[in-house]
Amino acid sequence: MEAVKRELERMGMTVSVERETPRGKPDVLRVELQHPVEHQHLKTAAEEQGLEIAPTSPGSHSYYFDHPAWSVAVSKSLPEKGWTKFRIDPVGEPPLKAADRQALINLFKTLNRKANEPHLH
Repeated sequence: MEAVKRELERMGMTVSVERETPRGKPDVLRVELQHPVEHQHLKTAAEEQGLEIAPTSPGSHSYYFDHPAWSVAVSKSLPEKGWTKFRIDPVGEPPLKAADRQALINLFKTLNRKANEPHLH
């Protein structure tokens, strides 16, 4: 997950490692974008990466991207502001395979690009 953290930071995101993970378990990363993304951006990013995005519960403002090697939770604190906070949970044994790591980085590249596009309101 260290390579993912470095790459996301290089793109200007704030990334922290959750250290409470039990020994031997992969690190959980918390990621914060500089600018919020809108719901349609979450959907676009999922489609571009061939991922499913689903609400964590019906009617929820929290979503997650599902991938065989990782899950990215998206939680919304202020419904009108968009999303900036993400949590990456690796699934299975570390380390991530190169292709799975790249898919994760690509998802955030897309989210970051969408967040930084001028918004038409």
